[in-house]
Amino acid sequence: MTALTVTTDRTKFLRLSLAADAVITGGNGLTYLAFAGPVSTLLGPDTGLLRGIGVFLLVYGAAVGFLASRR
Repeated sequence: MTALTVTTDRTKFLRLSLAADAVITGGNGLTYLAFAGPVSTLLGPDTGLLRGIGVFLLVYGAAVGFLASRR
């Protein structure tokens, strides 16, 4: 009898999940930066706070995207 050796990339799902998180987080950051006024009206926080959160989310999303691109 011959055994078949199947090699799969075990990190593929993790990298895909990290990439999706990076895209969604970056999109939220861009939304907070571009539409701080309407989002402030909808959610309540000050526009300055939302812009600060937007910058943080963009940097965080870029870092997660960088990690997703690594093996």
